[in-house]
Amino acid sequence: PSVARFRLHDRSKTVQNLIGVDNVFVRERMEIADEFESRLMKEERTIAGRARAEDSISAAWRMFREGVPRVDCFASLARLALSKREALRSRYFWGSALRFLIASRSGRP
Repeated sequence: PSVARFRLHDRSKTVQNLIGVDNVFVRERMEIADEFESRLMKEERTIAGRARAEDSISAAWRMFREGVPRVDCFASLARLALSKREALRSRYFWGSALRFLIASRSGRP
């Protein structure tokens, strides 16, 4: 089996079309991953795990953009760090944590 990977960024159609913290697109992708990930070879499971971690970070970003309190966005990252320690090696993880600290949302601190 093969695994595909893609990057999410604020201007991508995928991200622009993700509305809501808990959206159908992400839920369906996670259901598919739950069903098929165990059938992957070890290297592919590693890539799939990274993709899951990036999905969790993206969910935290959606929370942040939608006005969820910063402490809840950080809590989401903390849960990810506890459940998937490899997320701590991700620049996306640490960049998100930093931006949650310093970025403003529509003039709000």
